[in-house]
Amino acid sequence: MEFFTGKFVTIVGFCAALAATYAFFRAAQNDDAKPVYDEWLSLARKSFFVMMIAIVVNGFHLLYLILTHQFQYNYVKHYSSTDLNVFYLISTFYAGQEGSFMLWMFYGGLFGLFLMKTAKEYEAPVMTVLSLSQAFLLSMILGIDMPFLKDGIGSDVFALTTGPVPEEGDGLNPLLQNPWMVIHPPTLFVGFASLIIPYSYAIAAMWKNKYDDWIRPATPWVLFSAATLGIGIMMGGYWAYKVLGWGGYWGWDPVENSSLVPWLLVVALIHTLIVQKKNGALKKTNLLLATLAFSAVLYSSFLTRSGVLADTSVHSFTDLGLYNQLLAFVLVFLGLGVGLLVIRFKSIKVVSRDESIYSREFFLLCGAVVLTLIAGVVVAGISTPIVDSLLNRPITKLEPDFYNEVTLPLAVLIGFLSAIGQSIWWTKIDRDNLFKALWLPFALALVFTSVLMLAGMKDVSMILLALAASFSLFANGQVLLKVLKGNPKYAGGSLTHVGLGLMLLGIIGSAKYDQTQHLELPKGKTVQAFGKEMTYAGMQDVGGGKSGFKIEVRDGNKSYVAMPIMYETKRMTVQNPDVAHYLTKDFYIAPVNVMIKDNPNQLILKKGESQTLEGYVVKFVNFNMEKSVLGGGVDGKIKVVAILEVSKDGKTETIEPVYLIQAGSAPIIEYASLPSAPNVSFAITRIDATSGKVMVEAKGLGTNFEPQETLIVEASVKPFINVLWLGTYVVAIGFVVSIYRRWQERKLKARSALVAEPIADKNPVAL
Repeated sequence: MEFFTGKFVTIVGFCAALAATYAFFRAAQNDDAKPVYDEWLSLARKSFFVMMIAIVVNGFHLLYLILTHQFQYNYVKHYSSTDLNVFYLISTFYAGQEGSFMLWMFYGGLFGLFLMKTAKEYEAPVMTVLSLSQAFLLSMILGIDMPFLKDGIGSDVFALTTGPVPEEGDGLNPLLQNPWMVIHPPTLFVGFASLIIPYSYAIAAMWKNKYDDWIRPATPWVLFSAATLGIGIMMGGYWAYKVLGWGGYWGWDPVENSSLVPWLLVVALIHTLIVQKKNGALKKTNLLLATLAFSAVLYSSFLTRSGVLADTSVHSFTDLGLYNQLLAFVLVFLGLGVGLLVIRFKSIKVVSRDESIYSREFFLLCGAVVLTLIAGVVVAGISTPIVDSLLNRPITKLEPDFYNEVTLPLAVLIGFLSAIGQSIWWTKIDRDNLFKALWLPFALALVFTSVLMLAGMKDVSMILLALAASFSLFANGQVLLKVLKGNPKYAGGSLTHVGLGLMLLGIIGSAKYDQTQHLELPKGKTVQAFGKEMTYAGMQDVGGGKSGFKIEVRDGNKSYVAMPIMYETKRMTVQNPDVAHYLTKDFYIAPVNVMIKDNPNQLILKKGESQTLEGYVVKFVNFNMEKSVLGGGVDGKIKVVAILEVSKDGKTETIEPVYLIQAGSAPIIEYASLPSAPNVSFAITRIDATSGKVMVEAKGLGTNFEPQETLIVEASVKPFINVLWLGTYVVAIGFVVSIYRRWQERKLKARSALVAEPIADKNPVAL
């Protein structure tokens, strides 16, 4: 049974994909000979249907195994368990590499079925490329290493476990047990998978020497890819913010970056496609961007699935033996697109136009260039592990500061360009009336930025970004009002750019001007921070083996209960924050640790802090990094040496207690005695790496003491983060409006891309 529903069906699907690729290719080569064309096209469609049936059979079989807890299968055992509800059980389908590949090829199959109904004269060449992509994806399932197989039965996703059938599975990563993670990966993969379509249209255009017509059927798909990929990325950011407890939504992690690059490139493609549709220019640019956008998806898959980023990203998959196949996937499709472009380069007619810097097309091109530059910076950053490996040097990871510093001026440019470009797009502007069209939104932006400066914004780079973002917001808002009064179906572009301005402002407030404090909340005692009174009332069972920490928060006349959660699993300690939403900010509380102070001679100190204990003033100076061994020294132990200053009766002495960390056992604590009082000694008994605090314990002192429970939390205020989320909603709505309009246009009879639409003079084409 396993053979026929696993490897055999996959082999059938793979062969059918190859057959469909060949048959569609032959049909495309014989599109001028109708009987031959129809014969090959019929065979190609049938082969594609067979491939799709194989994908669906394997998919439903895997889903059945998951829902019925068939833990004798490795994939089911590794990612699911009986305590998961049905939604999380379904999400285990794409929790591993094999399942996510199956989801990707399922989407590709659905898109293929849709294209066979709608692509018309482009069906054969477009489906040739899409079918080839499907064959590559199916080969990934076949190519996964076989160390988990029993008697060679089945592909890895259907492999049997060795030994007795497990009674329980390992379970889904607890961080993924969140509603956002049920919908975030499928949405992201829709975006990934759909980028094959504009790529396929671009290949078809070069294949058939038709460089004008392809953009009309491709544009709705370009918009669809940008929308779904962007929404998927922001879903992941919201999940990180609500679940991970580190207080942010974007950390410039290499895997996050690898999904950002294709989105940046496809958004750049949107702008350059409009230029070609308007005046026939940028044909080569569009073909290249369509190629690079899909190639960036494949490069992202290579980075995240080949093990290249294993040491630099917490999101990366381990290598399942697919390194060479993934690399071939990237090189074949990148080489196909770039190679065809090189071959056809001279035959692509260049439309030479002397565009004014006040023209619509000039600003669209500038925006596309800046987006491409940002993509290039990010690609360079995430490729450092590969460069390090080739140069045989230690693998490094670029810190977020690198990306922030390099992309900040480019983000300022994006803000200004989106403001001026949209205004020029909808108003016939030259040098004489440019000021007339833009003075009001720019004046409003100056006033708004001045208010922010009076409120405390001093950083010059942030002031410039705030000015650009608010200028974009007001300028596009002005355009939006005009469009809504005229023809609302053209509002997609201005809506999207209004959302961009809101997002940039939200990023400034929530990322640059957030405030964070590490707080100790002794049980029953009130602590003040950020104008709020917080009282830790103790732990509370919230179900599912999870412990919530009840914190009573009073903010003026209002009060509420915050309940951050922390619990242990077989894999990790999970810390879920509590987020209180205000009109202009979020108040964010993330649990860090719980300390039970059961010894009267214990202190919790941060660097540079002093506290008194039985007449001794104890100060935690710092860690002695010269004497510490952090890389795993003798016997693999990590040695941490602390510097304490102990003062009494005007005399100060320095001691250096040692804290040894060893894998698989409790830390070794070494006390350091005072030279003047050998019977009194001090040790570091606990280190909180997040807050930088240590617990200091003394010997030789004693008094009666009642154990005290103290909750350590990271509390922060995130100003205007709701503006960021609002901006994402507006951007998504703008894309939906644009997709609908472009799809309606697609149904109209195709016209030459060199001829402007009659409606363009009154209602210019805009996203």
